[in-house]
Amino acid sequence: MNGLQIGFVLIWVAGLVFLFARALNYSRLVLNNLAPGETCWQPSDFRLFFSFKRFRVFGNYVEPAHLTELGTEYQKRVRQTDIIAYFWMLGGLLALAIFFS
Repeated sequence: MNGLQIGFVLIWVAGLVFLFARALNYSRLVLNNLAPGETCWQPSDFRLFFSFKRFRVFGNYVEPAHLTELGTEYQKRVRQTDIIAYFWMLGGLLALAIFFS
């Protein structure tokens, strides 16, 4: 691998780390904006949190009915970041496959 390829891989990984940190921060904000008297630790939420079928951030699994209005806005941002991260991973993997072949 030459320096250009290593730089490309490092930028791609740095982008993934940034998107993951952003999604975790928004998930924290979602969990801080639960409606009064609501809890996020329902048995169904616990089962979905440990689902390995698809990588998703925990803030996606909280029911919107359990959140305040601000919490639903943060949940939309978590979902948006989740979608951006999937496209970043897919695009980066395709670019890496083309770039390294």
